[in-house]
Amino acid sequence: MPRPSPLLVMLLLSAAAGGECAVSAEDPVSFRREIAPLLLERCVACHNDKKAEGGLRVDSFAHLMGEGDSGPAVTAGDAGKSELFVRIESEIAEERMPAEGAPLTSAEIGLFERWIAA
Repeated sequence: MPRPSPLLVMLLLSAAAGGECAVSAEDPVSFRREIAPLLLERCVACHNDKKAEGGLRVDSFAHLMGEGDSGPAVTAGDAGKSELFVRIESEIAEERMPAEGAPLTSAEIGLFERWIAA
C-alpha cells in the first residue's frame, strides 16, 4: 500500500482534531484548514511526486514553498509576485490554473491572496 502524502496526512489529522468553524474575512487564513484542502482537491492531481507539471509539486508544504520551472510558487507577503497566485487569478485560459476543471472561485482566490499576504 502506498504511503499517503504529507499533505493528505495533515488534512486527515486536521479533520480528526475538530470540525468546521466559521471564519471571517479578518481572521488569518489557516493553511491546514483552508489552503491545503484546496490544493488537495484542485491542484495535487497535476502537481505531485509522479507528475509535477511545470516542475511544481504541491503535495507538501515544503514543496509548495519551493520553486517550479517558472520560479518560486509563493513569494511570502506579495501575491503579485507569487506564480501560484498569478496563475490562479489569470483570465487567460491557457495560463490559468487549474488547467483542468473550473477556475477557482473569487472567494478561493481571495483565501490564497490573504494567506500569501500574511
